[in-house]
Amino acid sequence: MGYGLEAPASVVVELRVDERRVFRLSRDLGPEGLRLVQPAPFEIGRPVALRLTLPDTTEPWHLNARIEADDDASESERARGGCGLRFLNPPEAAQIAITRYVCDRLGIAPLL
Repeated sequence: MGYGLEAPASVVVELRVDERRVFRLSRDLGPEGLRLVQPAPFEIGRPVALRLTLPDTTEPWHLNARIEADDDASESERARGGCGLRFLNPPEAAQIAITRYVCDRLGIAPLL
């Protein structure tokens, strides 16, 4: 599971499926998706609604994503859920904001 350009990012991510809501901490973030420190307790492939706020901002982003497993996850780890979230049709403004954040974190020139 690779999300292209990504940087370490420790932000709280709220995940929702129907009435179920859980919170996880992110490990890495990029314009295509993010990785969580601990698996989300939803089956692999499940679409979820998520909310996250980038550091140094006050307004949260509301995005849709799909749960994914790490490539090196064992079967027992996959049974507990996935650590990856691939964004599904994110708004362009969200992709731009995340890309700018990642470039800043990596100390590289903005790609946009």
